[in-house]
Amino acid sequence: MYQTNLENNLNSIQTNGTLEEHALKIRNSINEAIEVSITNQRVAKKPWISAETLKLADEKRKAKQTKHLNQNLNEKYKELCKKVKKFARKDKEGWIEDQCKEIQEGLQVGNSKQAYNLVKLLKRKYVSKLNIIRKKDGKIAQSKEDVLQTWTQYCSGLYEDIGGGESFVKDLEDITPPDCDDNTNTNNILLSEIENAIDKLKKNKSPGTDGITAEMLQAGGKQLVSNIHELCNRAWKEEAIPDDWGRSILIPIPKKGDLAECSNYRTISLINHTGKVMLMVLLNRLKHQLEPFLSEEQAGFRKDRSTVQQILILRLLAEKAKRN
Repeated sequence: MYQTNLENNLNSIQTNGTLEEHALKIRNSINEAIEVSITNQRVAKKPWISAETLKLADEKRKAKQTKHLNQNLNEKYKELCKKVKKFARKDKEGWIEDQCKEIQEGLQVGNSKQAYNLVKLLKRKYVSKLNIIRKKDGKIAQSKEDVLQTWTQYCSGLYEDIGGGESFVKDLEDITPPDCDDNTNTNNILLSEIENAIDKLKKNKSPGTDGITAEMLQAGGKQLVSNIHELCNRAWKEEAIPDDWGRSILIPIPKKGDLAECSNYRTISLINHTGKVMLMVLLNRLKHQLEPFLSEEQAGFRKDRSTVQQILILRLLAEKAKRN
């Protein structure tokens, strides 16, 4: 249903506007298709609340409006309050028991990621709010605007080019798709590159500012792939990106130490998944071009190589040297 609604929306898109307008039309088409396809259902605020308890809570809410009319209605409301509390307590106990069973099963089959996520869900560790941040001059940021400005200054300095980066990028201006023939037209992004990038987007990841997830793109069908392909080629030729792709949601994750210091946070950015598609295409092309420049000794951040393998080799060499 979602794919059909999306295709109908995308078929009506006119691409004779600006790059920004083109990107906005695709974004709106996806969001409109999702709104039409997904029915709104009441969701419990707590994950352990059952449908039966929600139904009782609705009855209690209705009884509250009429409890003042007579004594019987007031007693009925009190009884429903007790019932809701009792059922909610029972739901929570059953939910915790189920989570513990899933953790145990996850550990038994070696699914440590699932077990860790469930433990984290049960623990819910308290984290202090980010309203006390120290500026460069050592003073505490007083207002929300000061806090935002302090974070902006800090993040802007994280990835400064300390020299040599720009000249190296100029040598890589003509980046080509990996495994392409000499006769391939490398002036355009290939449809296969877009399909591959969308397919490899990680699932269950938070969306960016547009609210579009990887699953929405992957379930969009050929029509959506074609539209994103056209949009990416426009960005490639015009050497520009839509404003949406340049916006991200910054999430500071506390580390150890003084939490008034920005440097004691690990920052992650939630960027739009449509922009991620373009980034993955560029990354794959850059990997293809940069591979000859990387030394054989480098293991981290490379395909089919890891530092674990290097450590194992080092240990084997050390043991061999001891024996000799």
